[in-house]
Amino acid sequence: MFCIGRGPGLAIAAEAALKLKETCRLHAEAYSAAEVLHGPVALANERLSALVFAARGPAASSIDAAIRRMRSRNATVFTATAQDETCMLPVPKCGHELFDPLLQAVAFYCFVESLSFKLGENPDLPAGLQKVTETV
Repeated sequence: MFCIGRGPGLAIAAEAALKLKETCRLHAEAYSAAEVLHGPVALANERLSALVFAARGPAASSIDAAIRRMRSRNATVFTATAQDETCMLPVPKCGHELFDPLLQAVAFYCFVESLSFKLGENPDLPAGLQKVTETV
């Protein structure tokens, strides 16, 4: 799975990829919307999914281009957005674009916890991981 973001949303995409690996044992990689079009998109086909963290403002055109390109290669694309779309991770509407990534993160955390349980995993005790690290 690709987790795609741009601008402030790229950090959320990176966190999403990490959490999908950690809590669901699904392979996921984070890419910026621009970066994914310069190589990784070659992997896109009907067996690949992408979770795209939608953006408003300057990042929107790059995000839209990544969505179009992934879909043109038959990848399944899910969007984290407050817009009404098919295949979406619903996010509450917000008055300012800089707050969108925070709401996307909260929506994603709710989703990934549910997905983890549905896959028979325990998100609070991920297999093979120690959740607390001691600093000496």
